[in-house]
Amino acid sequence: MLTRFRYLTSFILIFCLAVIGSSTWFTGDDTTAGAQQEITIFLTGDAIISQTWSQYNEPEFLKLIQEIRGADVAIANLEMLINDFKGYPQTESGGTWMACKKEIASELKWAGFDMLGHANNHTYDYGSVGILESIKNIEEAGLVTAGAGKDLQSARAPAYFKHSKATIALISHTSTFTAYGRAGRSRPDMQGRPGLNPLTVTDETSITLKRSTADSLLKLARQENIPNVSLRGNTLSFLGQTYQIGEENRSIRKTIIDPKDLAGNLASIREARTKADVVVISVHTHSPGSWLNEYCHQAIDAGADIIFGHGPHRISGIELYKGKPIFYSLGDFVFQNEQIDALPSEYYEQYGLGDDAKPEDAHNIRYRGGTSGFPVQRQVWEGIAATLTLKNGQITAIKLIPVDMGFGKPVPIRGRPKYADNELGAKIITDVINLSKNYGTVIEYNASDNTGLVKIK
Repeated sequence: MLTRFRYLTSFILIFCLAVIGSSTWFTGDDTTAGAQQEITIFLTGDAIISQTWSQYNEPEFLKLIQEIRGADVAIANLEMLINDFKGYPQTESGGTWMACKKEIASELKWAGFDMLGHANNHTYDYGSVGILESIKNIEEAGLVTAGAGKDLQSARAPAYFKHSKATIALISHTSTFTAYGRAGRSRPDMQGRPGLNPLTVTDETSITLKRSTADSLLKLARQENIPNVSLRGNTLSFLGQTYQIGEENRSIRKTIIDPKDLAGNLASIREARTKADVVVISVHTHSPGSWLNEYCHQAIDAGADIIFGHGPHRISGIELYKGKPIFYSLGDFVFQNEQIDALPSEYYEQYGLGDDAKPEDAHNIRYRGGTSGFPVQRQVWEGIAATLTLKNGQITAIKLIPVDMGFGKPVPIRGRPKYADNELGAKIITDVINLSKNYGTVIEYNASDNTGLVKIK
């Protein structure tokens, strides 16, 4: 009997080892071992797409589409509501009420996109209804979206795309938004509020005084009988203000992330780390600074693999932190804000226009016939996309693709992306090279295929 038991256990052990050697195994509920295979991820910045583009066949446009489709997973930040103009325009927006027809979701799918970040300053342009309609239309087109939802829990939760090679997680958040646009948290006894995933930041100013200055203020307070003034250790309290004692008189302004938003988003990253092979973070902000650098480092420490930023409508530098890439801003990818089909009354009224006016009439006044504002800002119309290659969970290659959105060209050419020609491509990649030097990132321009190559440390 003992001998038969030994034979049986040996057979089971040999069988299990054979299976392990020939099969893909899964760990946890959703985590795949697909990251052991090589996988490519395509990233872009702000996609402000309001018009169809599948009808175009210019070689430079199709070359860019080929790059998107050639990746295993393609991700963009959607700075547009695909809501068929359903919902109610809010009193405030980020400048233009960003909305488009339902068919645009299918256009993004046609182009090859798989995942969309949806947290930005235009997410709430059409209120709760606009958000829910947009999410519905995006999902019906077969796309995965993150960063907006029916409540804070769903807006903040990681979204997952399961490729045969790996599971990709996407977390999307924004520091630039109208206060009422943030999602509300659901309670056991009350539903939350549809909205976006916030990463709230505020500016705080601290003032340091020299010891001699503090002593003078304390002496003045005693002479004039000013109440509630005290100097304790290195802190002076004077007229309701607290001052720190330092080597010089100066004020320091610092941007602080809301502790709850920080903790909540880092928790989402840690959750995604347990369920996905690759964790991608989308950050939308109009006010980058040292706070953003610090946060991106915290996000990577929590488990993020790739961070891509957007919002300033211009390209920023690239950092490699612990071998993980941070694209502080990929710039724009599509910029068709001048081609939105319908806008609310507030947009026209600010330019003194009546009900017979068309969107182009308001745009013509706003941009002075294309001679001011966005149309004359070259950086708005130049972006980069990135194709990243990963193997065994490590970044092995980063290719940068220069994107031309038609600076100086008339609408409707202006705004739609194309693969930049060699001259413009060299200029865009050189800009990225220079912007990345402060991070110690080395990038080479490859003239033979008009791309940039980030040197992996």
